[in-house]
Amino acid sequence: MSTESDGAPLQVVREHLTYGTLDKELKKTSYSWTTTKISVPPTLLAAMSKMAQSFFWFLLEIPTSGDTKALRGDQLLAPWDPESRRYFAELEPEVQVEICACVCAISHEWIHHFDLLGTPFGANLHGKLCREYLAFQKWAPLLTQKCPDVFDGPLMDWLASTPAGPDAAQALVGSGPLGHAQVELRGPVRFYEVVHGAFPRHVTTGWGENTTFPTIKLGGDRQYEKITVNELWSTIRGAGPDGYLSPRDIVEGRAFVLNLLFIWHLVGGADPPDGMDALGLLRRYTAAYYEDSPRYTAALEVVAGQTVDDLLASGDTDLVQRELTTTAVITWYALQSPPPIERDDVLQGITARFLYAAKVAKDNDWRSFKDGPLRLLEGVDEHFAEVGSKPCDALLRQSVQVLELTRTENAACSAPEVRGWYEKVLSAIQRTLHARIGDGYWSPWGLAFSGNPIDHVDDTINAGIGQLEDAPALMTDWYELRALVLRKQGRREEKISQLRSWFSV
Repeated sequence: MSTESDGAPLQVVREHLTYGTLDKELKKTSYSWTTTKISVPPTLLAAMSKMAQSFFWFLLEIPTSGDTKALRGDQLLAPWDPESRRYFAELEPEVQVEICACVCAISHEWIHHFDLLGTPFGANLHGKLCREYLAFQKWAPLLTQKCPDVFDGPLMDWLASTPAGPDAAQALVGSGPLGHAQVELRGPVRFYEVVHGAFPRHVTTGWGENTTFPTIKLGGDRQYEKITVNELWSTIRGAGPDGYLSPRDIVEGRAFVLNLLFIWHLVGGADPPDGMDALGLLRRYTAAYYEDSPRYTAALEVVAGQTVDDLLASGDTDLVQRELTTTAVITWYALQSPPPIERDDVLQGITARFLYAAKVAKDNDWRSFKDGPLRLLEGVDEHFAEVGSKPCDALLRQSVQVLELTRTENAACSAPEVRGWYEKVLSAIQRTLHARIGDGYWSPWGLAFSGNPIDHVDDTINAGIGQLEDAPALMTDWYELRALVLRKQGRREEKISQLRSWFSV
């Protein structure tokens, strides 16, 4: 990677961002996939340089003596008017990157919030987490009392130690209670572990039963080997930090791309103020904040067929805008991946949908579709109808159906707070997806054109998820125990003791 961009030393930008208190505060900004909590440190703005603070004081009309700790994170996502853009253009490059880092750290988490609570993929994620809890509630007494050896290592190792697939599962169930426990725990646990980024297990060549074409050619004519991970994900080898393109790479990559579009929009898009080099800003921002971060950049690089830095360094505004927009559209298509009902639904998984759409985008310039990006989504459905691709409304209805079933099963949860939390989350997602039926994809990329997630809040489309209450503290405790049991080596007695206490064994 070059060390300079448009006269602004990238090393200076990196050091300015990394070696101050701001970097520590940025790392505290997060989103919990499990409890849906967005965390923004109250000291974030105060940790910025005085010049960066002055921009937000100007933008939000905050007196310089005002209490910046009282600001909500979403207030920093306010749109910029022409005067604010001119002010921004006059700032030093490292200060501009600082402002972008602050704004995007917050918008990144809001994008996750809407993506994971307003899509069929999010329905699958939270439905599996609920079913996983119910499986632990059912089988923890047997495992802790009769099979303590399984806790010597990560429980995930034991769950993944037997062959996968419906025939193997049927044989395990028929082998007795222990095999039955392994099957009921393995499905939802394995789903979340791989979704969130985990070492691939049970990797097979090809996608499903079709091994005729072992590779796929995507952006830049790059050839990727087709693999299936855990019989869940039809994906490719050699992309992303886990050795394969994972669902988390798509979710994180989507937020990254939407943030770049958000910055582009904030500074004026194709009509920035004099002296504002939008592509140079994007390059400085990504170099300072996302260098060597394949978790975030893999999706865009698969679509574009080149590194993010090479794309931004091309100086081709139309090319950059096309690749960013195409990736935003494709990742939105991928997120319509429903909770599976039939065995063939694996071909509707998030990674398969992303790769199918990327293939169509490569072979057919999306601008050639009459109605632009939205037509690309419909075009992908048409191209892959023969492998089980269903209209978006059908996927929404399927997701609503599965959520209703999961909510019914959740009534058996013995912990009132846990039962109440899953009911809130699942019903909020169900209302949101039901409201989308009839509108299909609703939006080409699932957000407002500006890329600002706060512009996305709508009482109809997001029926309650924008104001979803924080999970009770008990849920944070559960997910900490879950991580201990599933992922940690040793500590057998501690795991057994905590599980027995939790489930009153």
